[in-house]
Amino acid sequence: MANLFYCGNDAPVVKTTGGRLRGYTYRGIHHFLGVPYGTAKRFSHPQPARWTGTKDAFVRGDGCLTTAMGKARRDYVPLLQGTVPSTESEDCLNLNIWTPSIDKRAKLPVVVWIPGGGFHAGNANDTVATDGFNISSYGDVVFVSVNHRIAILGFLDLSPFDEDRYRNTANLGLEDLVAALKWIRDNIASFGGDPSNVTIIGHSGGGCKQWALMQTPAADGLFHKCVMESAVSSNMVFPKKEHNGYNIVHKTLEKLGLNDSDVHQLETVDYRKLLEGYMAAYSEDSAAYMKDGEYRYVGRTVLPNEYFCGYPFDYGLRPEAQKIPCIVGSALGESGWHWDIIQNKSRWSDVERMERLHSIYGDQTSKILSCWTKAYPGKDPLDLIYFETMFRTQIVRWCEMKEEFGAPCWNYVFALESPIFGGLPAHHGSEIPFLLHNVERMPAAQIPDVSERVEKELSNVLISFARTGDPNNSSIADWPRWTKGSPATMIFDTDTRLGIGHDKDLLELHNKIVPWRRFPI
Repeated sequence: MANLFYCGNDAPVVKTTGGRLRGYTYRGIHHFLGVPYGTAKRFSHPQPARWTGTKDAFVRGDGCLTTAMGKARRDYVPLLQGTVPSTESEDCLNLNIWTPSIDKRAKLPVVVWIPGGGFHAGNANDTVATDGFNISSYGDVVFVSVNHRIAILGFLDLSPFDEDRYRNTANLGLEDLVAALKWIRDNIASFGGDPSNVTIIGHSGGGCKQWALMQTPAADGLFHKCVMESAVSSNMVFPKKEHNGYNIVHKTLEKLGLNDSDVHQLETVDYRKLLEGYMAAYSEDSAAYMKDGEYRYVGRTVLPNEYFCGYPFDYGLRPEAQKIPCIVGSALGESGWHWDIIQNKSRWSDVERMERLHSIYGDQTSKILSCWTKAYPGKDPLDLIYFETMFRTQIVRWCEMKEEFGAPCWNYVFALESPIFGGLPAHHGSEIPFLLHNVERMPAAQIPDVSERVEKELSNVLISFARTGDPNNSSIADWPRWTKGSPATMIFDTDTRLGIGHDKDLLELHNKIVPWRRFPI
């Protein structure tokens, strides 16, 4: 049977606050791609987008200009996350919509994907794992992915040079996300969505942007639930409220042959030249990036001020955000992309295994192996080398904080390894195609008789949570909320199971032996 496709002058057309949009329909899902929700000049606040006539929304818009990814990342991401080439420009305030209905009466749950890459890389278009077609079709949900300004275009503080002109340039990327969520609130009903039932979801930096939005009063009421993947980390130490961008911007101006009084020229200088000057300044200033455990502001990330209230663990979670339901978790081996560390682990002898582990854990090797076996029975001892604590430790802390405020919070660990080099532990971002029902498009996620089941489990978790605020569904065993008295963690693996405080001893011992900043890989 042919996959039905329709694209014509007469359908589907939707009226929005910015103008009329024409999309196309494929296999029952309406696509509206590259939809402008705003417009902004460099280092200026976003303004609502407007256009005349009917705008074709057939092609994804540009992601934000940023620094190029390093060679190692180019090597592994296409295999593990399905990275595809995507265009970038400063005209990047756009979003993509996949929806089963354009009936205002449909009131379907809305899921909004916020791209990761810290606050300085990535966009909504650069991986097939985050394409919204499959999850919209499978789950009968409206799926939206958002592009916004990142890196120095979205998070460079120029306010010390002209407070009025450059107010909040440190958080323009957040302003863009708020503008996108407002656009969704005002328009998503025309795409079959329910503006009173919006779940935001994101991985890594996309998850960090979720707690950043929780700490942004302008975002209050624009979203109602969060799915935070690998988003709360002990290395995400953010600048303090008394910090500002003077030093890094001053040095950038110097590298460009400019003075402080020339700061306005940064608005029009060629982006490649601006980036070159910034990176030269950053390379000199990077030694001060972390000093005495405190982050020194060098741009490219949110900065606490009157707009953004700061990292929740430093400044407390705002009352308006305290009771927002959350699913929060991480992968078992976040650093798993370093696949050159351990390859073909089944070929290692027991002696080789113990020698490698002893080089890291010393006289605590036997004790930590015992904790590992108890927490993750059946996992290869060598997988312990990839075990992450920089996320998981802080995620437990997040769960504790949410429970304190009476907020429902569900915790998970994604532990399904990829069949690369004899078994690569679940790595940073490996759960994304399972959540978004895109496993069929990911060769490195194919495990016979396993992948489809785990995909069903995770996709159904997302869909149930988006619909009801509770991830429980018929494809998984009962998943209770996390509490101190019963710290429940759903472990998604070849045999998905519920753990109650399953890795408490492992986390405590591992953090004592190998603090994350000295991790040997």
